[in-house]
Amino acid sequence: MNSSALTTSSILLALVALLSAPTVVSGLLDEDSNSTEIPTETCESITAILCTEGNNLNALCEAVAISDLSDDLAEDAWTIFAPTDDAFEALGRDNLDSLVFGNDTVALTDLLLFHIVPGVSLTTDLLPCEAGNNLLEMANGRDSRTLCTGKITPIEQRGQFNDKADAPAFIDTDIVACNGVIHTLNKVMLYEALPYDIPEGEPTPEIIATPDATPDATRAPDTTPDTSRNVDPESEKPECQTIAKLACSSSDFSIICTLLTENGLIDDLDDGEWTIFVPTNAAFDQAPRIPSDVGIGFVLEGHVVVGATIASEDLVCTKKTEMANGMNTRTVCKDDQVFQKGAGNAEDRRPEIVERDIEACNGIMHIINEVILP
Repeated sequence: MNSSALTTSSILLALVALLSAPTVVSGLLDEDSNSTEIPTETCESITAILCTEGNNLNALCEAVAISDLSDDLAEDAWTIFAPTDDAFEALGRDNLDSLVFGNDTVALTDLLLFHIVPGVSLTTDLLPCEAGNNLLEMANGRDSRTLCTGKITPIEQRGQFNDKADAPAFIDTDIVACNGVIHTLNKVMLYEALPYDIPEGEPTPEIIATPDATPDATRAPDTTPDTSRNVDPESEKPECQTIAKLACSSSDFSIICTLLTENGLIDDLDDGEWTIFVPTNAAFDQAPRIPSDVGIGFVLEGHVVVGATIASEDLVCTKKTEMANGMNTRTVCKDDQVFQKGAGNAEDRRPEIVERDIEACNGIMHIINEVILP
């Protein structure tokens, strides 16, 4: 490929160059399994739809052919998250060259398999929106995460190495094929880091495939600065932080931040809606040893309420609250003190809420001085 600016045509030329590459995927379909019968009416297979001329999925079509997945995707049942030509182009020349012109096509095939859910047709109403349970296992064995708005409408599907501020957004959804469903994305999903940095381009507008997301074209945003003061009004607006970022925002909470990260829970707190009771470092330092048959992950989940923002004024004295681990905590009130007690906390070591109602973009945080014990 020459050194001129990357174009869709150059991607296709690169991809076509390996059409004769050896097959690296074997046994993707079980020959003994019951394949989905393709209807006899005039529907098209996933492969046929991906390779329809003019649909902005030509690069994906060629990549599927190179990886020897065309026949697989023409039968059985699949859900495909399909990056557009522009999405592939945005990866940059160096990354595309490394995928296509390497010694084999393993890296390209793994990347494609990360965009496929085998054996099931998931329309948008079936994608997992529930906070804490919004992971999909893809065909390469890695998980992607569904991000939703209003708890019911999927807007993004990202891998661990996608920029959370610019994650792959749905462009068109629920494209029905004879053997599955296709959702198009404006970015390539990434389960691992690419060998080269993605070139910086012009900021892309938010793309959400829902009618409710259409901006009001009749009213332009008011960008006139407040000339009565020598301060930019935008600079005075506090930056909204997720629960995950708040929990890791202070050295006083470094222990729970580390534990949440090590136990694979920190990403969950970046999405969805949560209430979290955060023990200080001192609380962990004085906590009793956690039994090995309980596990620290179970204890951490006992500090979190899924799918609700519970302000301190909504905590009812003596009332139980179900936590993410399925156990209950109880709100205890004494004079002006409020405690959130687990079944394993002694009466003289009840976790007291010492700082209340720290608001996040996706929930609320309360600071406690003891670890909640199940």
